[in-house]
Amino acid sequence: MSAYSYKRCTNRHSIGVSCCIIKMALKHVSLVKLNCRLVGNEVYKILSLRRTQDVHCIVLLMLPVSSAAPSDIEVFPDSRFTETQFIIFQVVKTILFCYVTHIMTVRPDGSATFLFAVYKRLCSFAWPTSGVHEAFGSVIKVYRSNSILGINHLSTHTITKAAEVPGYFSTYQHSPPTAADLTERSLSNPTMRKFYSQNRWSDVLEESISPYYNGEHDNVSHLARILETMGPTKARKVKHCILNGNLYIGFNRLNELDGQPVHRPRTENMRVAGSGSVCIYQVPVHPTLVRYLPHSMIDELQQAYFIEETCYTQIFMCFIQMAFTVYECVIDSGDRWFKIVLIVFMVMSFFQTLSAIILPTQVAAYSIHCLTEGERIDPLEYQSPNNAQSSSSGFLGCMPTILRKSFEERDTIAYDVLQKSAMDSGTISVVLGDHINNGISITSQPAGWWEAVVIVASTLTPFMIGFWAGYGINTLTEWLVVAWIGFSGFFTIIRVFLFDPNFMSNALVCFLFVILFVFPGLALVLASTITGYKLFIL
Repeated sequence: MSAYSYKRCTNRHSIGVSCCIIKMALKHVSLVKLNCRLVGNEVYKILSLRRTQDVHCIVLLMLPVSSAAPSDIEVFPDSRFTETQFIIFQVVKTILFCYVTHIMTVRPDGSATFLFAVYKRLCSFAWPTSGVHEAFGSVIKVYRSNSILGINHLSTHTITKAAEVPGYFSTYQHSPPTAADLTERSLSNPTMRKFYSQNRWSDVLEESISPYYNGEHDNVSHLARILETMGPTKARKVKHCILNGNLYIGFNRLNELDGQPVHRPRTENMRVAGSGSVCIYQVPVHPTLVRYLPHSMIDELQQAYFIEETCYTQIFMCFIQMAFTVYECVIDSGDRWFKIVLIVFMVMSFFQTLSAIILPTQVAAYSIHCLTEGERIDPLEYQSPNNAQSSSSGFLGCMPTILRKSFEERDTIAYDVLQKSAMDSGTISVVLGDHINNGISITSQPAGWWEAVVIVASTLTPFMIGFWAGYGINTLTEWLVVAWIGFSGFFTIIRVFLFDPNFMSNALVCFLFVILFVFPGLALVLASTITGYKLFIL
């Protein structure tokens, strides 16, 4: 006998027992007096029920409270619902109170375009553990906020000596030949032409970056002074806006080296505030680059505090999901392996909500008007004979061209931000090179050992919960959930290091990624949900 049929028989048996109780009560009771006391008005009434049909009403009212067998909502209408309808009801209930509520707790991005906002939500539905990197990264940002902004060591501004810059001056040396010697020698010689080009490039670069060595372009002290004068509350909100990556620079003209347009989103597709909101395009400013903005642009940050958003909706949704998950896990409804899916969604929603409390989001992006449009990037940056290699070059060789171009676009964004803040190209080259040499990350989340710990823990913890569900049952739900947990770790690595939504630069790549990686996760979640309830009632 299935559990579903057993519940139905149990309810019918309890109703029969209750009817016997009613008959016995009617045989021995001929007069019932009910005393009702109204304390508020100090009025005492005595209501005498002399008819046996009144006794029927009283006993029937008491029956659900004291004599009824335990039942839940899916058993009450069992005479009208088939098993298929029961499964559909349970699946829809789980989707609404667990999966949809989790999607609503995912950290919102007020500056994101619609396409990539949907991409982020679908990823959280299919593979909820993939969002744990962003959740913990937000907490790390707050913990390292002063270090990221550079205001934790103002007294010891570190600059790299010209002779020690790898990739720029490693082959630099003054040309031994004199001007007279150069006229006698033929510049058609490839070795001489290369030697002359290197020295000329080094001399021009050394002259252009001389202000950098004096700290003229590092305005971190001015940034710290502005934050201090604002007061702790407003300064904290401004820092939240910067750390969330919601600071943009607005401009009006795209040049051929600006990269793919999606990394320079149009203002009409975003929610933007600030002086740059009147511009046509926007470019994001990484938190580590704010210190290099000029004084006039840093001064505008004082108005960025008013766009901070509260997280009351996320907290409310998280509580609903936690209550639903606890209810489903406590009652004997559904396969235990399926309940692991509910627990994973609940834990991830908790971390997302916690990150929103620690690092609140913004209702819109804050944009500053650019100081210069930067019609064309100086070719000096790209014709360097010893151009510094990106820290991600190890991954780029094995990628298709469209993916490699998307990944390399991050460095182009950083260059464009500094250029539109009126910094010359030579200084930009040294600033970005100094970031790479000092191990400063320009990714969306701060790099560190915590990334490996979070990814490994988010993958192994669901497997450990599997001991509670019981390995070796060999049910379809068990295999589906184990496959879902195993592929979640792989998907998290792919999304974090290759397909970060903040740098997804091509709509076609986004669409293909959803089909190849997100849809299988959705299929596993829905299949485990259906089989979890179906196997329980069989």
